[in-house]
Amino acid sequence: MNPHSAPAPRRPAADAPVRDREETFLRRFVGRESELARFRAALDQSPGTVPVLALHGPSGIGKTQLLRRFAVEARRRGRFVVEVDAARTGPTKEAFAAAADVPRTGRPVLLVDGADRLGPLEGWFRDRYLTGLPPGSLVVLAGREPPGLRWRTDPAWADTLRVGRLDRLSRAESGRLLQDAAPGGITARSARLAFAAGHPLALRLAAQGPDVPPGGEWRPEPEAVAELLDRVVHPVPSALHRKALDICAHVPETTEDLLRAFLPEQAHEVFDWLRRQSYATSGPAGLRLLPVVAEALDRDLGWRAPDAYLSLHKALRAHFQTLIRTRPEPVSLGAARAFNHIQTRGRRFSGLGRDEHTGTAADPVYETTCDAEDLPAVRELAHERLGPEGVAAVDFWLHRRPRGFRIYRGARTGEVVGVLCLLNFDRWDAVETAIDPVAAAVREHVESYRELRPGERVNLVRFTLLRRRPHELVAASACMLARVTRELHVQDRLAWTFHTWSGDGLHDLLEYADFRRLPTAPQLAAQRVTLFGHDWGPQE
Repeated sequence: MNPHSAPAPRRPAADAPVRDREETFLRRFVGRESELARFRAALDQSPGTVPVLALHGPSGIGKTQLLRRFAVEARRRGRFVVEVDAARTGPTKEAFAAAADVPRTGRPVLLVDGADRLGPLEGWFRDRYLTGLPPGSLVVLAGREPPGLRWRTDPAWADTLRVGRLDRLSRAESGRLLQDAAPGGITARSARLAFAAGHPLALRLAAQGPDVPPGGEWRPEPEAVAELLDRVVHPVPSALHRKALDICAHVPETTEDLLRAFLPEQAHEVFDWLRRQSYATSGPAGLRLLPVVAEALDRDLGWRAPDAYLSLHKALRAHFQTLIRTRPEPVSLGAARAFNHIQTRGRRFSGLGRDEHTGTAADPVYETTCDAEDLPAVRELAHERLGPEGVAAVDFWLHRRPRGFRIYRGARTGEVVGVLCLLNFDRWDAVETAIDPVAAAVREHVESYRELRPGERVNLVRFTLLRRRPHELVAASACMLARVTRELHVQDRLAWTFHTWSGDGLHDLLEYADFRRLPTAPQLAAQRVTLFGHDWGPQE
């Protein structure tokens, strides 16, 4: 008889209190449906192999709780489960083997938390320990880092090793985790969700905060922020590394060149350290911190060193303003996006283009000029957002100033998801002001202050048309704002800038940026347009 076919030893049935705790845990466990599906599929796999699921992610992302959920699932299917915390076993083969007392018969399930702590034992664990498990065993590893490159690229493991990063919870899942756990009303609940950005540990810390009076503003307690940083970020090697983290927290992406502007001698060393941290991810434009880490670092610096915070804020603004003015357009637009992010750091504006947590990253969007083949899509979007009268207004400006239009497309589909019309006036055209009441209102407002001097210009953001699909809305609005911001910085002798926004999306942002609502509201058929303006000229 094949010894591997013998049934695995069974642990005693759980008593009533244990079952009650288990049921409570299952009721309160939230999300991770895709990981559970993969685990269930591995449990059902034929007994001829030993599949290994390796999950990695930063501290507090829920790895331990997910392993606990796996353990419940496996036991309920009659599997023998062994749970090991590699961070607590001794750093020797013998110590780990003693802690991982897996039966050599049946189909046991081995769950290893802190698997990245195996360190020098990883080779032995991969090549000797796992190969000694009975066929049909299932192994799950969880750690801050994935298995080593040698393991991930070994052809012998190509069919049995599955590596995945554990991501944040979606906003809906985060809301369920906070349900009945956090005091305060809807506003405080939204603030807690925005701060935690889907990070389970941050959600639990936010839920423990004090009551918020009706109409009050919720903010995380400094102690909660410190505890979060202790669990997820610390230890930090030096004050220079902490300064680099503060820079990363303040900007959307960080490059080695950016660090070099502030840490000229240590930029390479510090950037190399940053890219290896589990709470940092690499993208096309540089490194990004986990949103809750960026938020916690930013709030912590602003609380413990407000003067240093303000100094860093001003220095970064000046750095990106220089890039906007002096670099080629693609780099300049990226700098404008970073500048907008910095300007609004720590503030919440709807439609702004910052990454409020949606569970997945915003779909990428790219900008193009408006060509003849784009006109049907532009008119369709204008009809969707503005109605028939709006289409007529868009058609008028497409005919008069087609170069003022920019198209924003979803990178995955190429579909038009946004349209920006940015008009530039150095003189007034009688036809334009007669046809478009918005242009007429702008002219009237400017001339009520003073005539345009020779060479002075007026910018008018005439249309901002966005499809109401959250992933594309965030990215497209950020691209539009970057284009407008760049024009503000690179145009010589800019006298005025005006914004029209038919919805509520950016009213608060415009007022924060010192744009004033014009007292008269232009009427375009049945649509009343809100107009904001800012005078850039010398005040007399």
